[in-house]
Amino acid sequence: MISVKLAKANFTNTIKTIKRMLRSKNFDNTTRECLEYCRDLYGAAIPRLEEAVNELTRDSHADIDELISGTMELPTTCGDGFAEAEVASSLSNGENYNMFELCEIALFITDTLSSQQYLT
Repeated sequence: MISVKLAKANFTNTIKTIKRMLRSKNFDNTTRECLEYCRDLYGAAIPRLEEAVNELTRDSHADIDELISGTMELPTTCGDGFAEAEVASSLSNGENYNMFELCEIALFITDTLSSQQYLT
């Protein structure tokens, strides 16, 4: 559960970073649109991760893989938006990589717990 909460905190912090960046007004329209797109994507991740925590709390692992793996793809989708618009990403690759990695760790842990549950 801790790994999912860490992933949620990372997404939340990145949303705050994007909002700060957007307030700075130092971006052209295309870059601004990409940042807004990423902000919206990451905003959609928060309820998914909250639902994953709820599933873990209830000891129900049915939808956790889907919730986390869907969230895990969002940093790549964000980066693809910048690439398709042919503008340099204003977000650090480290931020996106950290979000991906935290989701990957959460997915590994929940998969391990789930498989152990079936073994006992």
